[in-house]
Amino acid sequence: MKTKSVHRSADFHVCHIAGFQTRRPHNAARSADLEISDTGGLETGATIWRKRAARFAMLGLVVLAALNCCFAQQPAESLYDTNKFPPPANLTTQQDHRLMMDLLGIKSLRPGANPNNPNATNAVNLDEAKANPYSNLPDPLVLKNGDRVTSAEMWRNKRRPEIVEDFDREIYGRVPTNVPSVK
Repeated sequence: MKTKSVHRSADFHVCHIAGFQTRRPHNAARSADLEISDTGGLETGATIWRKRAARFAMLGLVVLAALNCCFAQQPAESLYDTNKFPPPANLTTQQDHRLMMDLLGIKSLRPGANPNNPNATNAVNLDEAKANPYSNLPDPLVLKNGDRVTSAEMWRNKRRPEIVEDFDREIYGRVPTNVPSVK
């Protein structure tokens, strides 16, 4: 194909090839490396090779997907040997509970609320008058020593750490010093 440069601007050549007019940068491949694309424009050899590589990659993915389907349908017993693993232990609920307590180093459990005996020390509280509706919460702007918070700096440096300490101790709880490791 013969390429004829009709106009030369600062950045582009205008080329006529087989009746198609197109522009290509000066630094593009030479006219011998240009081909007409499916849409009628010119493409360099690098662009053509990129398209071919993309088609080849798509073909490879299709082949891999087909092979994966073939190998994925193997029977389960051929995938691993069941004789390597010990059989599962058949424990009763009490045996399993005792085993877990022994592994965690727990000697005894604290008894929960007793709903059957209202005179027991751990009886369930069903009387709303005995329930605390949070009426005795401390004033958040009064320090533990009784002084009032008067500035943002006093809040940040004194009162806020007191409240955080109360939450750590009373709400969140602390992590015991000798926590057993879990295996």
